Amino acid sequence: MFRLLCEKLRAVDAKSKKLGLVRTETDYLRALLDAMADMDRAVEVEVLKSLGDVNLEKGQLAKDVRRHDMAMLLYRAALLRCKDSDIGESLEYRYRYAEKLRQRKRSSASNICSHILHTYGKKASSLAKVAAKFLQLDRRFTVIGSKESLLTPYTKLMIEGIVSEDNILEVEAIKSLGDVYLKRGIENADTSYFTKATALYNTALARSEGTQGRVALIHRLLYTAKIRQATQTEKKDPKYRVLKKLVHVSRAFPPTSLCADAIGDNRVQQSMSYDVHLTIGSRALADGNLDLAERKFADALRLIHGSQATELVTPYSDLEFAILIEKGKDNDATRRYFLNLTHYLHMKVINLGETILPAMAIPSLNNFQSEDPGEDWFFDSVTPHGFSFDGFMPWASNKKNAIDYYEQALTMTKRVYADTMAHPHIVKCLIGMGSAWTDLGDQLKAISYSKQALTMAKAIYGHGTAHRDIAIALHHLGSAFSELGDHKKASSYLEESLKVIKTINGDNTAHPDITEVLCNLGYAFSKLGDPQKASSYLEQSLKMMKTIHGDNTARPDIAAVLYNLGCAFSKLGDKRKASTYYEQSLKMMKTIHGDNTAHLNIAAVLNNLGSAYGKLGDEKKASSYFEQSLKMMKIIHADNTAHPDIAAALKNLGSTFSKLGDHKKASSYFEQSLKMMKTIHADNTAHPDIAAALKNLGSTFSKLGDHKKASSYFEQSLKMMKTIHADNTAHPDIAAALKNLGSTFSKLGDHKKASSYFEQSLKMMKIIHGDNTAHLNIAVVLNHLGVAFTTLGDQKRASNYLRQSLKMMKTIHGDNTAHLDIAAVLNNLGAAFSKFDDQEKASTYYEQSLEIMKTIHGGNTAHPDIAAVLRNLESTFILLGDHKKAFSYYEQSLTMMRTIYGYNTAHPDGTRVLSNLDHLELT
Repeated sequence: MFRLLCEKLRAVDAKSKKLGLVRTETDYLRALLDAMADMDRAVEVEVLKSLGDVNLEKGQLAKDVRRHDMAMLLYRAALLRCKDSDIGESLEYRYRYAEKLRQRKRSSASNICSHILHTYGKKASSLAKVAAKFLQLDRRFTVIGSKESLLTPYTKLMIEGIVSEDNILEVEAIKSLGDVYLKRGIENADTSYFTKATALYNTALARSEGTQGRVALIHRLLYTAKIRQATQTEKKDPKYRVLKKLVHVSRAFPPTSLCADAIGDNRVQQSMSYDVHLTIGSRALADGNLDLAERKFADALRLIHGSQATELVTPYSDLEFAILIEKGKDNDATRRYFLNLTHYLHMKVINLGETILPAMAIPSLNNFQSEDPGEDWFFDSVTPHGFSFDGFMPWASNKKNAIDYYEQALTMTKRVYADTMAHPHIVKCLIGMGSAWTDLGDQLKAISYSKQALTMAKAIYGHGTAHRDIAIALHHLGSAFSELGDHKKASSYLEESLKVIKTINGDNTAHPDITEVLCNLGYAFSKLGDPQKASSYLEQSLKMMKTIHGDNTARPDIAAVLYNLGCAFSKLGDKRKASTYYEQSLKMMKTIHGDNTAHLNIAAVLNNLGSAYGKLGDEKKASSYFEQSLKMMKIIHADNTAHPDIAAALKNLGSTFSKLGDHKKASSYFEQSLKMMKTIHADNTAHPDIAAALKNLGSTFSKLGDHKKASSYFEQSLKMMKTIHADNTAHPDIAAALKNLGSTFSKLGDHKKASSYFEQSLKMMKIIHGDNTAHLNIAVVLNHLGVAFTTLGDQKRASNYLRQSLKMMKTIHGDNTAHLDIAAVLNNLGAAFSKFDDQEKASTYYEQSLEIMKTIHGGNTAHPDIAAVLRNLESTFILLGDHKKAFSYYEQSLTMMRTIYGYNTAHPDGTRVLSNLDHLELT
């Protein structure tokens, strides 16, 4: 590998010594373009490193800190693309060295450069800015009239995109370079240009991070393939094609220039003979004497076949070249020779692999008979991850094209190696099929192909071997099972994939493949209900992404991980940490998409921030975020569109204003949400979201005091829940609906109906939670039943239910704990015994309730709940005949009411206290 790299860059290095740094940079730019066209990632890394060296040297000579900055950026770009650990260490050393030089020469210029470095990572170019750059460039070179000269400036723009991590600029530059080669191919009717154009379009497609521009690239690929086919069809006459190719060879590679210095006079003589044979052959072809033309062309080829074979034959790289075989020499050995030569030359001309096989319109690129691995390599060993299988056809406008492409490749490969044979090329085709079916949404087919790929890869490389194909197959299986909702299986495959990738790249190496698997594992464990594990994977992914892309770089994948971390910590109950991650994600998304841009991801983060602050008790902040989210949703989906996201945002606003005590506003939002949900799911459809909306409206109208309307909504909600979960099913939602109806009818004064609903709710809750389980919902319903039977005058049942509730509350909260729930039940027990004329017991329960209330709110705090218990004690002691004690409680109650509501404010509770005073004075 290193030998090949040295060979490819030797000429450029030689020029640098001879012509100096100015020319060197241009030559390296051309070398980079060739590497991109050849899809040779190793050479690309080496050229980026060399360009970094050139900039570093220029910076030293000119004392220009900006050159040092550019060198650092180029080293960093090379490091991100590097797969070799030794080269990686060399790049890291260069980066640190450049950084030291930069720090030594810190000046005003360095301040400018640090700003440039910061802005590179801060924000990618907009499409408009990129378009303006290319328009200006195209206009300038249109005046010059040379398309050739565009290659260097386009390559410079590509480098600018690479070092600044500006994906739009990088992809657009690569695409433009492809356009130059496409135009040359059309003008010269030369398929080698089409091959380079195809390679560059594929590279652009692979490196494109978003869906923008993918369709244009796919169209270019298909158009290039079409033009290639048309060009070949035009030259269908083999003799005509041979003539054109040989004329091209004689112009591009004059035999005299190739042979004179290296081989001597004998070769010069042969080259002159070559010209004679070529001239005679050309005339014969023009006269229609095809036999003579064929013979003379074959003679010409044989004469210069030795040292010039590679140079001269390269333009013929095509199986039809066998037409030049001399009569009588057409045998298996000769055919095999030409076949091997053709395959070898294809791989030397351009290192493509399977990615453009259909576009090249050739049956193979390999010497399948050779035992030498260097010759038998059908697929490109340096193709970047995701290039062919994740970056090519799946984003085409018709995704079925991707399947057709992979099926052709798979059929072709199986034909070469036999169906029963396990071969790496078949593995790659199977992986591609799996990925394509995942994109089409058929996860079962995706799993089938990925499993075949995994089995074959393990058979080839060994079950315990860490190989990239095994890692990819495992990752694809994890993703497919995740899409199917089987997150347990997904996490298992993803963990295996992570283990393999870490073995390949190093356990502590920051690598994009590792970050992707970590991110997917975080998602899987989040869905499995293990937010602790999810947050661990996501935090590792975030740390690694920041190492790769820079701590302050705004990227969609980093923003997504921050968002997912917010979700994980929200599930863990750490709303403060969740809100911090959401805010970071929001800030980054606004940097990426624009501060005032309406974007679905921004709307989602705003919504989650609202939920987080709602849980933290900051309802005002929550309502602000929910309102921003709603506004954005309406811009995205259109103001009058019925959409689940808008309906959810309306519901969240309703809940927030309900907590703020603005029940009128809450009911308005809930009604809008309900109306929208009925439009989405159909008016008479039983749906959980509609049932929940009906329940929320019931609760809101209950708080507004409209218990009749509340009961109507609760009844509709209950009916729908029974339809959803089945009539006799014990379900928490049905149990809650029954309890709500009980409370509503209790407020309407229908305690018999209320007790019936409470009893149904209690029965269901005991089935759900267990008959002897101490559960808060059961304790609450027992309390409601106690109050209902107190009102109905059933002393035995009332006291029984209330005592059960008290016992359960103490089990839940602790026997000696001061808790409002316990205080409320004690107060209700006091009321029950007071109603049944046991004032002694009533006063005991009231006093216990008062003691807990004062512990909770403070001994000297004026609170409505304390005032209410004081009033109850006043009434009890009046009935006991202890007017002195009654008067004391009355005074405490009256003072507290005046503190709460004001001295001159008329309040129903205050009036009741005053009426009790009249009663005391009369007695």
